[in-house]
Amino acid sequence: MEIKTLPNGLTVIFEKKNSNSVAIEVNVKTGSCNEPRKLAGVSHFLEHLLFTGTNKRKDAMAISREIDRIGGEFNAATSHERTFYYTVVPKKHFNIGVEVLADMMQNTLFNDSFEKERDVILKEISFTNDNPRSYQWLLFYKALFEKHPAKFPIYGSIETIKNMKKELVIDYYKKYYIPNNMSIAIVGDVNDPFDKIKKEFTFEPGKLPKQEKIDEPLQKKPKLVTEIRKTEDSYMVFGYKVPSRSNPHSYSLDIIKAILGGGMSSRLFEEIRIKRGLSYGVSAQHDSNVGFGTFAITLNAHKDKKDIIKDIIIKEIKNLKNLDEKSLEEAKNYIEGNYLLENESNSNRASTLNGWQMVKDAREAEDYISKIKKVKREDIAEAADLYLNENYTFAVLQQESI
Repeated sequence: MEIKTLPNGLTVIFEKKNSNSVAIEVNVKTGSCNEPRKLAGVSHFLEHLLFTGTNKRKDAMAISREIDRIGGEFNAATSHERTFYYTVVPKKHFNIGVEVLADMMQNTLFNDSFEKERDVILKEISFTNDNPRSYQWLLFYKALFEKHPAKFPIYGSIETIKNMKKELVIDYYKKYYIPNNMSIAIVGDVNDPFDKIKKEFTFEPGKLPKQEKIDEPLQKKPKLVTEIRKTEDSYMVFGYKVPSRSNPHSYSLDIIKAILGGGMSSRLFEEIRIKRGLSYGVSAQHDSNVGFGTFAITLNAHKDKKDIIKDIIIKEIKNLKNLDEKSLEEAKNYIEGNYLLENESNSNRASTLNGWQMVKDAREAEDYISKIKKVKREDIAEAADLYLNENYTFAVLQQESI
C-alpha cells in the first residue's frame, strides 16, 4: 500500500491488486453530522447534484454514458460522517474512470436539475419512511441520541429539503469539497496512479472546516419507544451508544457482534429463531465511526413477543462474562473470514481504506485482524459491562392491535 499527499492536500491511497478491474473511490469528509439543522440533508442533496452535469458532460446521461460504454459501475453514498463517489472499471480504462470522477467533483454546474433532484429526494424520503425495515433505524437513532446529530436522518426532512436554497448548497459544497478534506482510494492492477490523479484533481485547498465537539450525555436508564404502524409484524431494534473506532474496546464489540448475531449459528439466532421460532431472522450491528458508535440487535416479530425477546437479549449479553475460549476463537475466525471475503471486492476494499484513513490511517486496515486476534475473554467481559448494560434503548415499530 502506498499513501501520498499531493501538493493541494489531497490524500491518495493506492493498493495494487492482481485483477481485471480497478476501483476508484473519492471520499469527502462530510455527512449529515456536519450539517447545520436548517440544512439537514444537504450532504445527500449534493451527492445527487454531482451526477447532473458539467461543462464537459452536460447532463446526467452524458456522465453515466461514459462509464456505461466501457462496462463499468458507478455510484455514490452518503453517511453520517462521509460522502463517497466511486467507479469500478476495466483496468485498461482507469484513466476514463479518474477523468469522470474528477470532472464531477470539480466542475458540477448546479444547473436546472436542482429542482428535479429536490423532487427525487422528497420521493426517496417518503419511500424510506414507508419502509418499516428502514424506518425502524430512524426510530432507534432518534431515541438513542439526545444531542448528537446522528439522531437525525441522513437525508434530512421533508421541510428542510423543500426549503433548501441552491446558493446555500453551493456554499456548503465550497466549504467541504476541498482537496485537503478528501481522500481517494485506488485498488486494482494499475501502475503508479498518482500522476494521473495529480493531473486531473487540480482544485485548490481551503481552510479545513471545524467540527464541533458534541458532548453526548450518558444514558442512565432504559428507554422504550414505540410507534404504531399497519404492518404484519413489529420491527425491533435493541441497542446502545458505544465508543468510536479509535477506542480499543471497539474490537471487543466487533467480536460481541459476531457472538450474538453473526450468522445462523450465533447465540441470539439460536435462542430466538431456532429454539423458539419468535422471529425469522436476528442480526447484530456494530457501527463504529470516527465520532460515535452504536451497537444494536435487530429483528421483526409479533408485538406480543417483544418482552420475551428483550429478556433473551439481556440474558445473552450477561452471559458474555462467562465466555469460553472456544466461542471466542470461533467468533474471531468468523470475523477474519468475513473481512477477507468482503475485501476481495475492489470497491469494498477501496471503501475500507478510505474509512480507516478517516479514523487515522488507511494502513490500519492491514492491522485489523491482528487486533481482533489479540482480544481476550476479559476484554469481552469488560466491554459488555461498560457499554452493554441495563441502560439500553429499545425501539419498536409496532403493528396495530387487531
